[in-house]
This record gives sequence, structure tokens and C-alpha cells, in this order.
Amino acid sequence: MLIQIDVRRRVAEVEKSQGIARANTYLTKTFVERTLPGVECVNAKYWFDEMKAGTFNLLTENATKEISAYLTCSRQGDILAMKKSQIMDEGILIKQSKTSVAQIKAWSPRFAAAIKMAAELPLKPGMSSIFIIHQPNGSGYTRDGFNSRWSAAREAAKLKFPELLFDFTFHDLKAKGVSDLEGDLYEKRAITGHKNVEQTATYDRKIVVVPVVGGQVKEK
Repeated sequence: MLIQIDVRRRVAEVEKSQGIARANTYLTKTFVERTLPGVECVNAKYWFDEMKAGTFNLLTENATKEISAYLTCSRQGDILAMKKSQIMDEGILIKQSKTSVAQIKAWSPRFAAAIKMAAELPLKPGMSSIFIIHQPNGSGYTRDGFNSRWSAAREAAKLKFPELLFDFTFHDLKAKGVSDLEGDLYEKRAITGHKNVEQTATYDRKIVVVPVVGGQVKEK
């Protein structure tokens, strides 16, 4: 379920009149009190599915970067550095630059569709590329070059969807992916390739549902 329209409109009003910081405070207070479904917590801020969709729709050829970062829970540098030689029958081999952990990110229908989208990225006549995600001249994206396009896409999304907040970063996509994984921290650590569960915990920002007094279920 997506955020209710009355709350969304109120958030936009708060941002316009009092600034984005106050709007985020309002979001936190409102959603914790009302416990609305369909809301994900990122860096003590709330990132709606509508925001994600709004940004992705305007990223066009760059959508595969965001989808890959979210689905594989990988860092930006590892996504931009992915080469076609890393594609395997089981998935895509990624050796994380930060932890040096090598993993094969197994195919899922959505992940396969994202990589297929990347294979259709335009190339200038006579050009080829070793990168999965590349520019028209065949070269990969630099961090600064991509961040510039990411910022432009966010600004375009703000204009197209003025009622929504887009106060999240590219790095939050990894946190969103970790939070959406099934299982406990130890299972998530194995999937993400983190060296310890403490590192995984910094990315797992899903709000925990806890019992109230008298509502605990005792194991038999």
C-alpha cells in the first residue's frame, strides 16, 4: 500500500512552508504514530515506492544502475565497474572493492531484466564496450559523471512529482536493498558480503515490529 494522499499533500505543504528538515520531522512523527504500511526507513527518513519509481522513470538509460545497486546491495563503484566478462550462467561475479569478498549475484527475473536493459544501451557507430553499463562512446561512467546524471534525474523527478520528497542518495539504494532482504542480520551479512553483522546492521533500516506489554507470545 502506498502512502495516503492526505499525508503526502501535507508533507509537501510542510516542505514548502518550513523546509525539508521540518518535513522529514513531520514524516517521522506521523508515520511512527500512525504506523502506515508501505513505508521504508532510510537514514531516519522515509523513502516511498513512489519516489523510487518517479526517479527511475526519469533515469531512462541509467535506470539499470539504480536497479542493480538495489537488487545486488552493491556499492556505486562496484556497479559502475561491472564488466561483461563478469556475466556467468549463475549470475554476475562481483568482487567488492571495500571488503574484497567475491560473490556471484544470482539471477532473478528482475535482475536479468535490468542487465538485459543495460545490453540495449546505445553505442555510437563502430564503438564497443567492455562495461555492462556504459556511455555511448563505450567508456564506463566515472563517479563524478554518474553523480551529475543522478542529481539531474532527481531534480527532474522533483519537477514532475512536486508532491513527493526526493531526499535520498544513491548510497541509500544499497540500504534499501539490505532492508528489503528476508532473514536475520546473519543471513543478510552472508548475502551482502559484509565482514561482520555490525556493518550489515548499519544498512538494515527496516522498522522492527515489537510486541507491547501483554502481547508477547511465549514459546511452548
